[in-house]
Amino acid sequence: MSRISLVSSFSLAAKKLIAFVGIDLAIKESWKYKKSLKFLKEKNRHLKLHKNLFD
Repeated sequence: MSRISLVSSFSLAAKKLIAFVGIDLAIKESWKYKKSLKFLKEKNRHLKLHKNLFD
Protein backbone atom coordinates (compact mmCIF):
# COMPACT_ATOMS: atom_id res chain seq x y z
CA MET A 1 0.00 0.00 0.00
CA SER A 2 2.71 2.46 0.98
CA ARG A 3 4.63 1.56 -2.17
CA ILE A 4 1.65 2.44 -4.39
CA SER A 5 1.14 5.80 -2.66
CA LEU A 6 4.87 6.48 -3.01
CA VAL A 7 4.73 5.76 -6.75
CA SER A 8 1.62 7.90 -7.21
CA SER A 9 3.16 10.80 -5.28
CA PHE A 10 6.33 10.43 -7.34
CA SER A 11 4.38 10.48 -10.62
CA LEU A 12 2.47 13.52 -9.39
CA ALA A 13 5.75 15.27 -8.59
CA ALA A 14 7.10 14.28 -12.00
CA LYS A 15 3.99 15.67 -13.70
CA LYS A 16 4.33 18.93 -11.77
CA LEU A 17 7.99 19.15 -12.74
CA ILE A 18 7.21 18.50 -16.41
CA ALA A 19 4.44 21.11 -16.31
CA PHE A 20 6.79 23.62 -14.67
CA VAL A 21 9.55 22.99 -17.22
CA GLY A 22 6.99 23.18 -20.03
CA ILE A 23 5.69 26.52 -18.78
CA ASP A 24 9.26 27.78 -18.39
CA LEU A 25 10.09 26.76 -21.95
CA ALA A 26 6.87 28.31 -23.25
CA ILE A 27 7.74 31.60 -21.52
CA LYS A 28 11.25 31.54 -22.98
CA GLU A 29 9.95 30.72 -26.45
CA SER A 30 7.32 33.46 -26.33
CA TRP A 31 10.00 35.89 -25.14
CA LYS A 32 12.23 34.88 -28.07
CA TYR A 33 9.25 35.27 -30.42
CA LYS A 34 8.42 38.71 -29.06
CA LYS A 35 12.06 39.73 -29.31
CA SER A 36 12.27 38.58 -32.94
CA LEU A 37 8.96 40.30 -33.69
CA LYS A 38 10.31 43.52 -32.19
CA PHE A 39 13.50 43.08 -34.22
CA LEU A 40 11.49 42.62 -37.41
CA LYS A 41 9.42 45.71 -36.65
CA GLU A 42 12.59 47.72 -36.08
CA LYS A 43 14.12 46.37 -39.27
CA ASN A 44 10.95 47.20 -41.18
CA ARG A 45 10.97 50.71 -39.75
CA HIS A 46 14.59 51.18 -40.81
CA LEU A 47 13.79 49.94 -44.29
CA LYS A 48 10.93 52.40 -44.54
CA LEU A 49 13.22 55.22 -43.39
CA HIS A 50 15.81 54.26 -46.01
CA LYS A 51 13.14 54.04 -48.66
CA ASN A 52 11.91 57.53 -47.76
CA LEU A 53 15.46 58.88 -47.87
CA PHE A 54 16.22 57.43 -51.28
CA ASP A 55 12.90 58.25 -52.97
